[in-house]
Amino acid sequence: MDPHMAEDEELQKLKEWWKKNGTSIIVGVVVGLVAILGFNGWNMYTANRGESASMLFTQLREAAQSGDAEQASQLAQELKQDFASTPYASGGALVTAATLYSTGEIERARDLLQWALDNAPEPNLEHTARLRLAYLELGEGNHQKALDLATVTDTGTYASQYAEIRADAHAAAGAAAEARTAYEEAIAAAGPGSGYVELLRAKLNDVAAAN
Repeated sequence: MDPHMAEDEELQKLKEWWKKNGTSIIVGVVVGLVAILGFNGWNMYTANRGESASMLFTQLREAAQSGDAEQASQLAQELKQDFASTPYASGGALVTAATLYSTGEIERARDLLQWALDNAPEPNLEHTARLRLAYLELGEGNHQKALDLATVTDTGTYASQYAEIRADAHAAAGAAAEARTAYEEAIAAAGPGSGYVELLRAKLNDVAAAN
């Protein structure tokens, strides 16, 4: 098989995966993080302002789940303007970016992800924004940008995901040896009990078979 054809197919699969799963996955991550932060008493604002931010985020989430990207964007802008230091603003930017990307609004999605990355008040939200932005750049064929985003010292609990993106970027750029090494790192970081390992092994095998 022509390796360039295989790379194009992988990029197309990535775009299709994002459009199908991106919003729901990010919504789940963000809702979970907001719930945890709220449970732990994190709130830089008064109780009333926190409640207002929560209500806006709930409305945004509902708009995103219904596919209303413009309504979600408007609510995300309100959160950014009035509650920028809360997880609701960064979370809203993440959710809206996924919805915009699914409708082909690439630049707007990229801008929101960058904002979330720059303004995330909590490490998990920052990692989520960085990973989503790296996936976006990879899906758009910007292999070096994806690689740069995924090359970080502090990976938190996301070492496997970062390694996978580096591997995908290397594979898409035709750097098979680097891709194999990164996939092996992703597999090692995922751990033997992870169901995700099989997908990583499949990607590793694909790289080996194409070269």
